[in-house]
Amino acid sequence: ETLETRRSHHQSACDLSEDSLALLYHGSGTTGEPKIIGLRHYQLYSRCSNLADDFPLSPGDRSMILQRHTSPTYLTRAIQSLFFAGCLIEVSSMRNGTGDYFESMCKAIDQYHVDHLSCTAFHAKSIVHKLAKPRAGGRFPHLKTFLVGASPVSRALRETVMQRVTPNLCINYGTNETGTISRASPAFLKHHSDSVGCIFPNTEVAILDPSGKRLEVGQEGMVA
Repeated sequence: ETLETRRSHHQSACDLSEDSLALLYHGSGTTGEPKIIGLRHYQLYSRCSNLADDFPLSPGDRSMILQRHTSPTYLTRAIQSLFFAGCLIEVSSMRNGTGDYFESMCKAIDQYHVDHLSCTAFHAKSIVHKLAKPRAGGRFPHLKTFLVGASPVSRALRETVMQRVTPNLCINYGTNETGTISRASPAFLKHHSDSVGCIFPNTEVAILDPSGKRLEVGQEGMVA
């Protein structure tokens, strides 16, 4: 077999369309029937490349993601970090190792100078509970973003995070199926402290009534 034959075979094996499946993951276990969700290549590319202007993810930035590895949040944020030429600080050894997970996490954030920390509201509550004595500027003032999502983030938790962890809090709102819908940056939260931010680029959102009819501004309904 010649090198050219091998190259041709490799190219044909990797000749996938943008509509081909890229990832399979599970979701909706807490809000409905669990299901397998398929993410296609063009959807994955869209999630990775679709970054709001006010989110400072730059080449060389170091990210730590506390969500489980099988979650779509971990997968898309990890790939997005690499997409923008960033670096991932992996926490597998901390999850499976002995000793205090929190202390290991803090040591890794300091040692590797993590720029972006991503977690759920549950993680955030655990972190601020451990950081009982606030420091001026928070425990990790060098963090560019502390991104919290996956469930509602109360005003009390937001304020405590900004006091004890970092003032650079970001709130993320989205779904497994669509990815990020909106994100509130630190600058945005200074003026709209209870918000989940503005709609993400290339995203359309409507408020619908139970029959699926689009509602007017100011009316309450279901987010679509």
